[in-house]
Amino acid sequence: KNSESKKKWFANGGLPWNKNKTGIFSEEILAKIRKARSKQIFPRNDSDAEKKLQKLCKTAQIPFVKHKGINLGFQWHQVDLFIEPNICLEADGDFWHANPNPWINKGKWIPGFKADDHIIGKTYAKDKWASDKKVTLALEEMGYNVLRFWGTELTLYPEKCFQKIIRA
Repeated sequence: KNSESKKKWFANGGLPWNKNKTGIFSEEILAKIRKARSKQIFPRNDSDAEKKLQKLCKTAQIPFVKHKGINLGFQWHQVDLFIEPNICLEADGDFWHANPNPWINKGKWIPGFKADDHIIGKTYAKDKWASDKKVTLALEEMGYNVLRFWGTELTLYPEKCFQKIIRA
């Protein structure tokens, strides 16, 4: 950084240039920014659970699209796998989505999360469950058929998961 930008940074209390500023961008520009961001894939690499779900679909020769962006109204959401015309498959990592059932991590069984268990940052298990449920309900209201699979479920019972996909 040059010294001028450092001065601005410290004069601003170390805050980003746009902190506490609203009305800088028009609604049209904000919509363009949101749309561009929705096309980015986060995280950049597929999780183990996503890879297992993809393998199931590839083995059965079921065509799918990875990370399809859908505008839910309150947020853009990237569905892990999308099967035409309306099937959304979500591969939920046991840790990151706070699996309430016992699950496997590196060969060891881990007891399931309880609602008040802390995951990371300011996030608790009950918050993650509520967030996932909100996304699922929004997708269903839009006419999508949503199937969620835990990572451990994909590891231990791939045939059962495959049958769910076929039924859908």
